[in-house]
Amino acid sequence: MGLAPWRARTPALLQSRNLEAFVSDDSDLIRRMAVETDHVARGPRFAFERELGRGDLVELGLDSEFWYECWMLTTWARWRSPIVKAIAQFARE
Repeated sequence: MGLAPWRARTPALLQSRNLEAFVSDDSDLIRRMAVETDHVARGPRFAFERELGRGDLVELGLDSEFWYECWMLTTWARWRSPIVKAIAQFARE
């Protein structure tokens, strides 16, 4: 967590701008950063539904294609669980 260089498969022009990204797995913190500071949040739309519905946040349309990568990790034992498989399928969609 914390500030990290922006790492994405984006055009070289964007990569050369020396951008920084705040990276966190704390969804409440990410929402507060977007609402209370000048940061722009990036994440799954459902995570921001409440703030979008209230008008606290607005969705930005992006013209360029940003590559987004999400990793889900588990153990082999837990992968046998139908619930874990359902969550993985939901995330893929």
